[in-house]
Amino acid sequence: MQGRWITPDDPHSALVVDGGEITCFGAVVNYDHKVVTEENGALNVSLGVNDESRLDDFQCENIAASS
Repeated sequence: MQGRWITPDDPHSALVVDGGEITCFGAVVNYDHKVVTEENGALNVSLGVNDESRLDDFQCENIAASS
């Protein structure tokens, strides 16, 4: 999977998927697995970590990267 998506209102909010590497807001996202689904013609990519005890940290790290 490969692509680059931006929000028209904020060109700095780029999401880049290049094979297994995902960059969001200029920062590489470290994840263990991704799930790609299609809903109404749109692709949805969900990222996760294998260790559930790290799930909260994983989500907070990636929210902090976007602010």
